[in-house]
Amino acid sequence: MPSILALLAGKKLPPSLVALDPDGAGALVRGLRLGHEPALLLVEDPHRGGAWYLSDRRAALQSRAGVPHAPVEPPARALHYWVATTVPRGTDLAGVTTIRIAVSAPHLRVLPIQLMPRLRIDEVVYGPAPRGAPVDAAALPAAPAAPAVVSQAPRAPGATRASEAGAEPAPEPKSSRAAAVIQEDAKEDGADAAVVFPEALAQGSEVLLRIAYHGDAVLEDAGDKNYVVHARESWYPNLGVFEEPAPFDLVYRVPAGNQVISVGRLVSERVLGPQNVSEWKTDGAVRVAGFNYGKFKKLARRDDGTGVDLAVYTNPGTPDIIRTINAILESSGRREMAVEGVDSTYLNYAPQATLGNVNTARLAEASLADGINSCRVFSTYFGPLAEKHVAITQQSQFLFGQSWPSLIFMPYISFLDGTQRQRLGLVAAKDFVDQVGFHEFSHQWWGHLVAAESYRDVWLEEGFAEFSAALAMQHTQGWGAYEHFWRNARKEIFAKPPRSTVADIDAGPITQGFRLQTEHSPYAYRALVYEKGAYVLHMLRMLMWDGADKVPDRRFMAMMHDYVSSYAGKQASTADFQRVVERHMVPAMNAGGDGKMDWFFRQWVYGTEAPHYVADLHLESAGAEVRIKGRITQEGVADDFRALVPIYLAFDKGQFVRVGLLPMVGRASVPVDVALKPPKKPRDVLINARSEVLARD
Repeated sequence: MPSILALLAGKKLPPSLVALDPDGAGALVRGLRLGHEPALLLVEDPHRGGAWYLSDRRAALQSRAGVPHAPVEPPARALHYWVATTVPRGTDLAGVTTIRIAVSAPHLRVLPIQLMPRLRIDEVVYGPAPRGAPVDAAALPAAPAAPAVVSQAPRAPGATRASEAGAEPAPEPKSSRAAAVIQEDAKEDGADAAVVFPEALAQGSEVLLRIAYHGDAVLEDAGDKNYVVHARESWYPNLGVFEEPAPFDLVYRVPAGNQVISVGRLVSERVLGPQNVSEWKTDGAVRVAGFNYGKFKKLARRDDGTGVDLAVYTNPGTPDIIRTINAILESSGRREMAVEGVDSTYLNYAPQATLGNVNTARLAEASLADGINSCRVFSTYFGPLAEKHVAITQQSQFLFGQSWPSLIFMPYISFLDGTQRQRLGLVAAKDFVDQVGFHEFSHQWWGHLVAAESYRDVWLEEGFAEFSAALAMQHTQGWGAYEHFWRNARKEIFAKPPRSTVADIDAGPITQGFRLQTEHSPYAYRALVYEKGAYVLHMLRMLMWDGADKVPDRRFMAMMHDYVSSYAGKQASTADFQRVVERHMVPAMNAGGDGKMDWFFRQWVYGTEAPHYVADLHLESAGAEVRIKGRITQEGVADDFRALVPIYLAFDKGQFVRVGLLPMVGRASVPVDVALKPPKKPRDVLINARSEVLARD
């Protein structure tokens, strides 16, 4: 079946794209991880836009019946990237990226390239790649670029040609040729470009492709040697990020006095005249490359338990945002402040205490401790970290964190102390600050080591990262912090926020991904993919919990290790994860009696229901024996809804012991009459004390 693309310029409705492709809409529209579903209606509108329709054919759904999709073969695969980047001055950037590609499609003439529109391609050349081991990109002809990019530099002692790949001009081989480029205007909204080869490339061949480019929108000067890196994924030409992993060699030339902290391992760093030159190399294949830029102080430590080297980089200067905030706090009268995500109204008519000098290095120890704890907890629960070095870096954006392989961006607010946040009226930000470091660190596993197959599976990244943050908080702060996390998560899941016409949980199932965020449910994506996705993993953990074991999480940990080892370096779907869960089922999880977890995933992942419970239970004592009597009622669900409701005895000092799981189906009221001999006298009987079942209040 051929591909079909149609642009509809509506009069009453926004402009839209209709697409039909047998390989899936993801083969036509890049960047959204649309996956294998062939039929798409994509609407372009700031308020009503999105994927209004995205679905598989009925016959395909019926015939496949749970069989995983065959992977879609891209037209070419990236086998290796060499990225040479120069910041000649200010926020300008120029680069030369060399990609070794393996041609997958027959008679390839047009190769899609992702690159941010403000980076303009200067020239593209290509030539056959030598067979065998990955080669030095110097075997490819040099492409013209800004002089600072291609200027000859002395080789550092001991440096290899691979570490310099793409950084120096090289003689043009006899077989080199120039290729044409298709690139949207810089003012357009897409990161789409394409290389057009003068003749078709043979299927199965390997080619070295060198692209030179320049632009001024990758970096933003945030003041006093602080910079914001805006282009997070398309600052270098690539064949698709978060998809096929590849090794990277990266070279950066920046003005002396500034530094680059990059994905990969630092190979060498030196000052050459007015430039600081650093060379980085990944130890293996990664899905995306990124860097931070500015002036930094470094605090480093090796965690002997996991063998991971961690470093925290903070900027000693004061960014413009802090100066702006201090100026507002110093001024008198009622002021409305809206600065880079900080929204607060000051009602008094006197000058405010300023933030003072923000000493971010003072809180670097806390960030380093969080990093070490993340390594220890997550390595224990999920398996060893692939990269043995991780850089945690401060960035100037106030409330935004992000993770790359071996490189983490921490939002600026995480380096403000509690008093400073209180002066900004950001007391409620404490939970965010406590959790963001753990969340971003866990993306080293969820997103980089194991990636989601499509937008329907993104909860396997973001939901798992939220769960990981809760897990780390439990092990560093205790069960109280863990339970606080799930109380807040429930509030978010069941909330009906402003401008929403439905409660977030009713917006759709987790597997709708980004499509949950509409004009009717603007906050549902976060509430469901992040919070409900985390809750799904928490419920599985508690179903597998064995309080009689010295390691109560032993079975859950085995399952998570299996998942990571099975899909490391691959893309996993929700169905893939379910199959892993089924390999580790305990008897109580076989609620459907078929050895499958369909009942659980149908309800919690592919469904929108959540029960309400009414417990009328009391304790009766007779000597050493305690009897639990009463009734538990399950409401607000379909007739086939299944749940395992946990019953707990509560003791003094906040101690709980789970004494059983009560199977319940549909709307039901089940009598309870259980006799026990607890080690000491309980003070109460409770259900769902550890929030094992996502339930309405």
